[in-house]
Amino acid sequence: MPRPRRSEKQVYFVKLWLLPGRDDDIIRFLENTPPGQRAAAVLRAMRGGLSNQPQPPSEGEEVNNILDNLAELWN
Repeated sequence: MPRPRRSEKQVYFVKLWLLPGRDDDIIRFLENTPPGQRAAAVLRAMRGGLSNQPQPPSEGEEVNNILDNLAELWN
């Protein structure tokens, strides 16, 4: 489905310098996204990463929190 055209828009050009070893996850993300879909993918990632809502802990984080609390009880 084509994107609706708007008469008002703001255009931003961003140039990133990514370092292998440090930014491998971002490099993979961009390499696995087709060039015509990168802008939309970056917008989705930014919206997901810039949320002001607190994120629930992952299952691993929750388990670690429980184990930390148990360890405090034993000490």
